Amino acid sequence: MSGSDLPRTPAVLMKGIVKRFPGVTANRGVDFRILKGEIHSLLGENGAGKTTLMNVLSGFYQPDEGEMFVNGQKVSFRSPRDALDHGIGMIHQHFQLVRNFTVAENIILGVPGPWTLNMDNVEKSVDEISNRYGLAIDSRAHIWELSVGEQQRVEILRMLFRKVNILIMDEPTSVLAPQEIESLFETMRKIKNEGRSVVFITHKLEEVLEISDYITVLRRGKVMSTVRPEKVRERDGTVSTELARMMVGREVILEVGKQPMKTNRVLLKVDNVSVMGDRGELAVKGISFTVRKGEIFAILGVAGNGQRELVEAIVCLRQKQGGQILLAEKDISA
Repeated sequence: MSGSDLPRTPAVLMKGIVKRFPGVTANRGVDFRILKGEIHSLLGENGAGKTTLMNVLSGFYQPDEGEMFVNGQKVSFRSPRDALDHGIGMIHQHFQLVRNFTVAENIILGVPGPWTLNMDNVEKSVDEISNRYGLAIDSRAHIWELSVGEQQRVEILRMLFRKVNILIMDEPTSVLAPQEIESLFETMRKIKNEGRSVVFITHKLEEVLEISDYITVLRRGKVMSTVRPEKVRERDGTVSTELARMMVGREVILEVGKQPMKTNRVLLKVDNVSVMGDRGELAVKGISFTVRKGEIFAILGVAGNGQRELVEAIVCLRQKQGGQILLAEKDISA
């Protein structure tokens, strides 16, 4: 993408950013720009330097080399507070919430001013923001009562409450179910339509095609390319192999043929098993499946939807409430 494709003064401009850690250079002379009112995806494999680069932008790290500009003004952030003061906030993969606090209490934590003196006003303001962006979060709920997806929405609320203009989201879809991902994308579009910007860190090719205005690909700490989604989308709407090649540095086969597995004897049988969760509710409800010899069996689901409780019941670390667990036809759950 040439400089003529973009306005002269982007919302954020990072030039020649280098970030080193002992034994590794995470960012190697990275140039990156964000326009006002866009969703810009930062795409790359794990370890490509995506999160490190955005930790630099959001004040968690200081660059070893390079410059940063916000609305044309050169800046240097010594902390996340400095970045927030310039309208830049980041939501990390691991949420920074106090479980025993309410949503409203978490949102005003660390916010300067007289907010703590009138929680009614805080709750009203939080509820208004939640309703405007379709986040469906009760400001009076405690964090421990919320699902992982709801906790992520609290983090978004916190950034919107602080009126950030650049919202950075680190792998936000990794903890979400498909319907929650679509809801997140709708929220991102609303933020964009207000003239704010979103940086979407991910390694999922299909998602960047759906949501992005621009895609920057990082590999081994360097920028490979910045492109529009339509440049890397096939005519049938699928992901171009060129985008995958930029990510990993080699040709990638996006479809893998598998030979059908031979039918082997059943080693593990889970039959109509229910398991209680830590809060006294049913975390697993009537699950049944079989695992055969020589088979890789996947259990999928968003974190917090019963996977841990199921596995603990299978290995006899948690008592089941009903059903049978058979290992080599022997009941191990009695």
